[in-house]
Amino acid sequence: MVPRWIQHTFGLLVLGAVLYWGWDVSQAWSNGTLFLPNPKGPAQLGKLVPRIRAQQQDGSTAYLRHFRGKWVLLNYWATWCEPCRREMGSLENLARTLKAPDFALWAVSVDANWKVVQSFFGKHPTLKAGNLTMKIALDTSGESARRYGTSKFPETYLIDPQGRLRQKWIGPFQWDKPAMVQQIRRLMGR
Repeated sequence: MVPRWIQHTFGLLVLGAVLYWGWDVSQAWSNGTLFLPNPKGPAQLGKLVPRIRAQQQDGSTAYLRHFRGKWVLLNYWATWCEPCRREMGSLENLARTLKAPDFALWAVSVDANWKVVQSFFGKHPTLKAGNLTMKIALDTSGESARRYGTSKFPETYLIDPQGRLRQKWIGPFQWDKPAMVQQIRRLMGR
């Protein structure tokens, strides 16, 4: 015969597990991810991209799902990466050129903290953090970049409104050149 206190402890553990599972399911339901697959990565052309999150300047968390229904140009960069620094102005110009309700440019830095990112934008001749069209976020651990398979900086991914990878670029580019703008528009079906 099993002592009553063991039966009660076991019952409480089972109840706790069920409640935790229910809370997890309710969170997935409320944020719209209950039935969506979450690929572990790396991101592959034509396939759903991994879900990611990054820190915004105000300390809140931004998720890729916040851009659901939009084309997203996701750029991984760092202030210590000279090619990244050089292309940042052209990325902002591209964001302004393609600015539309169905397009977002999300530049995710893998720097150690916001101080270095803010310093970069504060010293940049044409970029001021308060006047940017592109969204800036921070991934201090580099986890989301690794999930995408990013191994060189900068790397940039074009994600369609359904969350599938349509194009990947490795290295810096002049994003605001007419040929590049035309290529992106063509990929977006514009």
